[in-house]
Amino acid sequence: MTESTATQRQEIVPKKAAPIHKTTLQPNPSRHRVPFSRLEIGSIVAGAVILVALTIAVISSQIGLTKAQFGLQQVNQRITTIQNRNVNTKQEINSLSSRDRLLKIAEKDGLMMNNSSIRNVTK
Repeated sequence: MTESTATQRQEIVPKKAAPIHKTTLQPNPSRHRVPFSRLEIGSIVAGAVILVALTIAVISSQIGLTKAQFGLQQVNQRITTIQNRNVNTKQEINSLSSRDRLLKIAEKDGLMMNNSSIRNVTK
C-alpha cells in the first residue's frame, strides 16, 4: 500500500504546466554599424542646405518687414504733421475772415456797411 499511496500522491500533485509564452534566447546584437550610403549622405546634405536656405529667407524677410514698418511709421508721422498744419491754417483762415474782424477793418478805413443794399440769394 505504500506504493499505491505514493502513486496516488503523484497523481494528486499537479504537474507543471507549459509556459504560455515561449522564451527564446536571442543572440547578442552585433556592435557593427552599417555605413551610410551615398544616397543617405546626399539626402542629409540636401536637407541641411534647404534648412540653411529657408533660415536665411526667413531672416531676410523679417528684416524687410522691419524696414517696411519703419517706413510706414515715418509716413504716418508726416501725415499727422501735415494734418495738424492744415487744421492750424484753417483756424487761422476762419479767424482772419470772421465778420467781426472784417467790420473792424472796414470801420478803421472809414467804410460803412449799408444793410439796405445787401440781398440774400437762395436757389
